[in-house]
Amino acid sequence: AHSPLDAYAQYRFLDSSIFGTSNALFKNRYAIWNPHTPFPKIEGYQNMDEFHQKLKSIMFSVDRSVLDLPLATHTTIPVMLGAKAQKIYRSLKRNFVAEMEKGEITVSNALSKLLRLSQVTGGTLKTDEGIEERVDMAKEDALAEFLEDVGQEPVAVFCRFTADISAVLTAADRAGLDATQLSGFYNGLSDWNCGASQVLAVQIQAGGEGIDLTRAAICVYY
Repeated sequence: AHSPLDAYAQYRFLDSSIFGTSNALFKNRYAIWNPHTPFPKIEGYQNMDEFHQKLKSIMFSVDRSVLDLPLATHTTIPVMLGAKAQKIYRSLKRNFVAEMEKGEITVSNALSKLLRLSQVTGGTLKTDEGIEERVDMAKEDALAEFLEDVGQEPVAVFCRFTADISAVLTAADRAGLDATQLSGFYNGLSDWNCGASQVLAVQIQAGGEGIDLTRAAICVYY
């Protein structure tokens, strides 16, 4: 808090009987105002013993030791794309077009090219006609191998694309682990948080903020 007055809004929400429901009365009770300035200015505070007694009536405090956590370990797992995916990747990067078994894929600008190149690394692309084609398994294989060694630790795997979600669920199944997803199609967060699943595939757009993933001991950026 920047000043004792910052407590008012929180306490009005938590228990309005402690500091009342009038912000003006609260400020006049605990702040000393200079009446000679063009705009109201606080010169100090008063009745602080009473203030702290009320503040502590529903509050407990802890020291910074509760924030101690094991050191984070960051690991990069190199993944080599197969020959087919490499060929498509190079063609898209150089020529903005690539031939696949089920059709052709073209990109119209640099931004869409970056998006398609990211999809190639995931192993799944859609042709210009909307036909989905699997072009590589390298990332899924690497994730499946990684998940085989996580033991009982809960895992959250962040993904960009819908096809990546499917690959993560398949990789978890290959590793013998129960998995669910948090995406625009299904919200399995509560099941994962209660321990029904060990792996949670998180679509970044659906799980980027406002959710609790603190159960995860391991986080993977797919």
